[in-house]
Amino acid sequence: MYNKWRLQGNVWTAAAEKAHLEQLEHIRKGCLARPRDNIRADGSRIEGSHKGWNGLQRSFASGVESLTALCHDFVLRRNIRIESAADDASAFVLS
Repeated sequence: MYNKWRLQGNVWTAAAEKAHLEQLEHIRKGCLARPRDNIRADGSRIEGSHKGWNGLQRSFASGVESLTALCHDFVLRRNIRIESAADDASAFVLS
């Protein structure tokens, strides 16, 4: 589809073409593929995590100590959410 419109001309900007080529490189490297099903590290989950980290940095004007505490809280909440959604969640997590 991309090539069809690229051949039409004046459809994609230079920035769009660059972004498309970068995404193709990620696909060729296998960055967006999930090599193992038991590891939660595919592209969507990583992007979601990055979105959360960026939100922390933008939302809170704080010093190093406060940001460290917010980061610990973010990781704890994320880990609990992921583990509680698992089929074999421990009694500790479910409590």
